[in-house]
Amino acid sequence: DLLLKAKTVVSDAHGIYRYCHRKDSIVETKFTEKNMDLLEAWEKNKNQIIEYFPELNKEVEFRYLWVCCYLYDKCMLNENRCDQEQELRKILKNNFVDILKNPYFRMTRKIAFQVPMKDASCQKLAVSNLSI
Repeated sequence: DLLLKAKTVVSDAHGIYRYCHRKDSIVETKFTEKNMDLLEAWEKNKNQIIEYFPELNKEVEFRYLWVCCYLYDKCMLNENRCDQEQELRKILKNNFVDILKNPYFRMTRKIAFQVPMKDASCQKLAVSNLSI
């Protein structure tokens, strides 16, 4: 809702910084159910942006699917399986072609998607060797 009140919005889906990984940061901590709030927020953002700014479809699609990838990766790297793994896997499978066609996803991510998602051990290996 706040987004629609902004006079100027800038979008850049290209990575232009490197994140400093700290042991206790959100990026480094294990997956929790609270992490799914990111997905909910970006789904809302995606729907709103596509409705009002359809020309940003590829950018917002990238960001939403990137969050799905990020959460799925965190889930896969957990020692215990996440209850949300199937939900995330379904979203990613349903958007497989969109991810491959989206110009903002890195080639390493696209290659990792070639690993059969039904084989969790292969997917975990691919994810552990991938930087988003």
